[in-house]
Amino acid sequence: MKWSREMLTKPLLKSSNLVTDESIKLFKHLLSYMGDRTSSKNPIKNAINHLKLCLKFAGSLFDEAYVQVLKQMNDNPDR
Repeated sequence: MKWSREMLTKPLLKSSNLVTDESIKLFKHLLSYMGDRTSSKNPIKNAINHLKLCLKFAGSLFDEAYVQVLKQMNDNPDR
């Protein structure tokens, strides 16, 4: 897994309790925060939405969020 501007179509992790739609929203907020996707919102607002989504699903998205951040940091051209 490495950096990409492309949206995810499914979660990176396989888990019976993982919420697929929320995982994709999570990645959308991450791409917008990192500047890899254009957004009308302030990057901080995207970061806040990212965190709120993680907290809303209390634990079921934490690992997915962590792996998504690692993916976007690996081979990212904008250090």
